Amino acid sequence: MNRLLAVAVLAALTGAAQAQPYISVGTNATSVGVSYPSNRVEADDVSVFAALGYRWSRYVAAEVATFTPGSLRDQTLLVQPTSSTPMLWTETKRSWKANGFRLSVLGTIPLTDHWALLGRLSAYHLRTESSTSFKSMQDDGNPTTPLSVSGSSSNASASTVVPGYGLGIEARVGYTPVYVRASVEQIHLRSGMFGAGNDLDHNRIRTSMVEVRYQF
Repeated sequence: MNRLLAVAVLAALTGAAQAQPYISVGTNATSVGVSYPSNRVEADDVSVFAALGYRWSRYVAAEVATFTPGSLRDQTLLVQPTSSTPMLWTETKRSWKANGFRLSVLGTIPLTDHWALLGRLSAYHLRTESSTSFKSMQDDGNPTTPLSVSGSSSNASASTVVPGYGLGIEARVGYTPVYVRASVEQIHLRSGMFGAGNDLDHNRIRTSMVEVRYQF
């Protein structure tokens, strides 16, 4: 009994000794893909982020980090002549941007003293803004009839929490408290984040992260 108690106390002290806060800075290479009824829009962007974390043991950590996936712009021009309308010209412009932060729980599988595999489950709090404008011009082919021009625009904003998950690898720089991480993460999105006419089933944000972590 005393031996079991001693082992439990030693394990608790070892875990407490390994519990350490850390900070990290890095870059996000983000790919945003959005589907609409007539087309699909994709955009890539690079941003900088900072994170503050706490490692309870070699296997479990949690962190909070800034996140800016970038912006997306699209312009579609369509000319559709018909039997009754020799020219139907339409233009659609869309823009989208977001910023926020993420809360993550990380699981680590040590491979050696210097290498480890990472798994990350995250909750992203995103503030998004989107705008859509539409213009159309019709020409019936009669030179005495003026062109028919119409248009509309809409703006939307949303604040939501969406899940993400990812995998990565971490390397320790010698026996210093400096670590280098590389990881990829997929973020699932909700409806209303990209404006009207958006096909939610094909929306995604994929981010690749490279960061330097300093453990206190």
